[in-house]
Amino acid sequence: MTTRFSDVTRGEFDLMATWTADVVSELGPKYHVPGACRGSANPALLAWLAESLEVTPETRFADIGAGMGGPAAWIAQRYGVEPTVIEPMPLACRAAVDLFGLRTVTADAEELPIVDGTFDVVWLMGVLDTVEHPDGLLAEIKRVLVPGGRIGVLDYVRVGACAGADELESNSFSTQDELLARFNGAGFLRLGACNVAALPDAPVAWQLHIGRVDDVLAERHGDDPRWQEARAQERQFASLLADGVIEPFAVHGIAL
Repeated sequence: MTTRFSDVTRGEFDLMATWTADVVSELGPKYHVPGACRGSANPALLAWLAESLEVTPETRFADIGAGMGGPAAWIAQRYGVEPTVIEPMPLACRAAVDLFGLRTVTADAEELPIVDGTFDVVWLMGVLDTVEHPDGLLAEIKRVLVPGGRIGVLDYVRVGACAGADELESNSFSTQDELLARFNGAGFLRLGACNVAALPDAPVAWQLHIGRVDDVLAERHGDDPRWQEARAQERQFASLLADGVIEPFAVHGIAL
């Protein structure tokens, strides 16, 4: 996918993946999935999407823009599916292989090296707001889905006309209505939607595991300017969420 990758976001999504993979590997298996989901998902959202998408062990499933593969590993462990992870950052793909043994494809999502009708289900976790051509991305996903294939999307949407939503160079936030119009315009029939903020918080153990990963990363790399820049980006994003400028929103549907 053609993303708005500056040196900062490359550090966040690629180099940080290597650093994070090293830490969770040392801390142990119970840290792997929470650490690799860091900043992207929690169990309540993943379960809502997986159930909505009717995932079974036989489902041909792809996670597009999968990062380190945490959400894909979660669904593999709980639903017995064998996911394909597609991610443009090679170090993030390497982490998905090293941590979880996932099948990975290093590729831009707008030019997938995948034949038509390969997958039954695709999901995208926090991807659409990072790409320059979200309509092209959705069109490519529709191409690789079977007719009637299912799609799940987590996106961060702008709340009304709130100032501040355009502050991040790595993201471009649509409103909820704009996202749904884009979803329908790409040839997907919306079956359901979810205000993610209304879902239960991640379990305390999950949050503690992520906190421990963050602490170790800060201890090891806190003096590195690349770490500082990536953390500044994360704090800015968190501030937009906390101030209600943006919010997480999930939608699922089928390809017509």
